[in-house]
Amino acid sequence: MAKERPENREGLVGDIKEYADIRLDEFKLKATKSLSSVLSQTLSILLVIALLVTLLGLLSVALLQWLNNVFGNPFGTLIVAGVIAVILIVLFILRKRLFHNMFVKMFIDAFYNDDNDEQQV
Repeated sequence: MAKERPENREGLVGDIKEYADIRLDEFKLKATKSLSSVLSQTLSILLVIALLVTLLGLLSVALLQWLNNVFGNPFGTLIVAGVIAVILIVLFILRKRLFHNMFVKMFIDAFYNDDNDEQQV
């Protein structure tokens, strides 16, 4: 029986190494899935934001031209600049609620949502 113990230890060490490798591979797969999900969501949000900024710019130019025709050249520009400044101030005040909480929730859902992982396996 004394000879079986060293062999059992070697087999146990091999099993532990194999288990650790499997767990590491599982972690890598979950991390890759989570990171790709977060990246795709972030890129889609950035695309929507870019399109909204472009739309806001075009609407600002149209409003600027219309207000310049109605009130005269410098006043229309000042009105549009004031409206954009108010929008920026509101966004700055609400930045944590609008952006920080949204991204934190997105990361938490992506990295700690194990319900979907268990159902797919």
